[in-house]
Amino acid sequence: MNSKENRTDLINSLGIGIFAYLLILKICTLIEFIIQNTLIIAEASYELISLIPKTISLITYTLILLWMITKFNHLTKLNTRRTLITLIIGFFAITILYGLLNDFVELLLMDKFPFEFSLYYENLRTNILSKNYTFYFPLLKYVILVLVFLIRKKSIVK
Repeated sequence: MNSKENRTDLINSLGIGIFAYLLILKICTLIEFIIQNTLIIAEASYELISLIPKTISLITYTLILLWMITKFNHLTKLNTRRTLITLIIGFFAITILYGLLNDFVELLLMDKFPFEFSLYYENLRTNILSKNYTFYFPLLKYVILVLVFLIRKKSIVK
């Protein structure tokens, strides 16, 4: 393999890492959005609406991250260009889907379930405590990412 192919594979590999991570985050955001709106419609307590979607999103994030790291561990066996293009398409597809759901479905749901959504938003405005503890969920995703890479590095070095 010549140096031009090595540089292309390196750039593709960086793109794979970036778009794989962005795709994971978008998938988790979409799942969190769907669960949150489902719980609002079901008139679950505000605490459950705040906690369950973020917890499921964090678990999903961890599982997908571990799966992708295992899958992409041997980049030499991958067609890096095809993998990168697939991840880019997946990222934009999920981003567009989330945008459409966020813009249209939530408006329709708010129209159909005005009491449930007004109750949720009233609780959101007045419940400062839950805002404080839900702040840490996105931070946990980065901690998990660091731990996965540190543990993975140790297992590769051995």
